[in-house]
Amino acid sequence: MANLDTKIALQRSRFSLIQEATGFDDVNATRSNRQLITARLDMLEQNWNKFQGEHEILCLSVSENLNENPYMRERIYERCQAFYIYARAELHARLEEFDFSGRRSRSTFSDREASTSLMPRSALPRIKLPTFSGDYQSWRPFCNFFTSLIRDNPELTNVEEMHYLKMCVTGEASRIISNLSISGDNFSIAWNLLMSRYENKRFLIFAQLDKIINLKPLKTKSAQGLRTLLTALSEATAALRSYGCAVDTWDPLLLHLIVKLLDSESREAWEVKLGSSIAYPTFPQFEGFLIGRTRAMENLGLSTSHTPVAAAAGNYRSKVAAHVTASTSDSNLSACPLCELSYSLARCEQY
Repeated sequence: MANLDTKIALQRSRFSLIQEATGFDDVNATRSNRQLITARLDMLEQNWNKFQGEHEILCLSVSENLNENPYMRERIYERCQAFYIYARAELHARLEEFDFSGRRSRSTFSDREASTSLMPRSALPRIKLPTFSGDYQSWRPFCNFFTSLIRDNPELTNVEEMHYLKMCVTGEASRIISNLSISGDNFSIAWNLLMSRYENKRFLIFAQLDKIINLKPLKTKSAQGLRTLLTALSEATAALRSYGCAVDTWDPLLLHLIVKLLDSESREAWEVKLGSSIAYPTFPQFEGFLIGRTRAMENLGLSTSHTPVAAAAGNYRSKVAAHVTASTSDSNLSACPLCELSYSLARCEQY
């Protein structure tokens, strides 16, 4: 217990250092000292790495009292992460002030440039920027894409980055930063507001679980339906793994939920594949089954609902047989030998 308290006290101390990373006594002197800001950044990264590493050790501990400790109840880790993100963005913004004078002046944006597409400075194909409306399921892909194209682009100024951010967010996400004007100082503020709202691990996990639970059952045999189901499952489980969830231990639950979504023929094929095995199948085995079945259906041209060939051929043969029978019956009617009309001799009035 004493060892746990010591570690938590050290975590709180690191948290305080991260909180104070941007709290300088003389802001004006700091802004004119690039080396001091760089040193502060290095110290911030060191403290955060130590804090993050120790937090993982604490979470992996078997102590039953950890969840009841104020360290967990007060969400020290989440609060420290938010301060770290803000401090890092603020210090980088101050560093960029020293480099701003060396950058070429920015031309005024035309209406044509205010689109959701970005043309890189080199002669590459036009890349369409992603958009984000506030859906937790799409936050991480948007965050990674926007960071790669915009935030990590050394040729863009903060004003340009803010301009692109305003273009890319819609709906609820847009309202969060709607009061911020397009300026260099506001970009880090806007980005931190979005991070503090959507970089919520609990909500991100809930969103992926909802994605799995809300999958629609397949009503007909369809390769496209199986592929859509497989893609949604793969995306959701990969995201959950990235959030630290032990997805590999969920095989019985996942299979119980997903097998019920298959069409009747696919469920039957899955049971046939399992055969007489009494061991519970794994999720990778089920994924392999879906992949193989989808490819087989696509190769056979069964990607959409269809009428079986055998049934169609049977219907055709029935129609032909009926026609032949009718024709034969008509031709078998013999003519009357007295009046030569088309009925039998017994029905003739002259007989």
